[in-house]
Amino acid sequence: QRIETKQTLLKVVRNLSQWTKFLQSRLSKALEVEDVVSLTGIVEDPASYIHTVNEDGNVLQASLYWEMHFWDDHVDFLMQHSLNCEEEDLLVEWLGIISNLTHDDLPAGVQWHDLLDDHHSSIIELFQKLRDPCTDDLKLELLHWLSNLSSNKECTNWIASNDLINIMHSIFVEQHDAEIRLQILLTYE
Repeated sequence: QRIETKQTLLKVVRNLSQWTKFLQSRLSKALEVEDVVSLTGIVEDPASYIHTVNEDGNVLQASLYWEMHFWDDHVDFLMQHSLNCEEEDLLVEWLGIISNLTHDDLPAGVQWHDLLDDHHSSIIELFQKLRDPCTDDLKLELLHWLSNLSSNKECTNWIASNDLINIMHSIFVEQHDAEIRLQILLTYE
């Protein structure tokens, strides 16, 4: 019963993380075109998510989302629980949440490569699960996170230096599940 309750709560947080990731992409678009139309249907009051900032006589538009630092205080908690989780169904949800975090969700001054370095052995151990017998859901979440990390140059250096590319290649060769193979190809993209 407790695990089911935890899993349900984690699914809620995961959905929230998906929403915030989507919101950030739409906010970027809204700021780029200087129009909140792209936020319609995503938030109740699109205009409240964009405000004008006057910096040194220059009028700029900014987003309140990034000023609120929604995930900042929770990143370390999420990492710790992800890396220490023994229950595979819960780990899938923890990784799903982490995979949805963007560099803008990290605390000020912290980048993904910093977190990779800080938790190096635990993260390597986690990615080693790709080689172990585990559910396809867990493999997909690990690959999805790896794919997101691959969009950062420092992280790609970390991935390459820790033999994770070889792990992905061996899974691609051995795995016959189309969804997992597709996620590996997206990681290489």
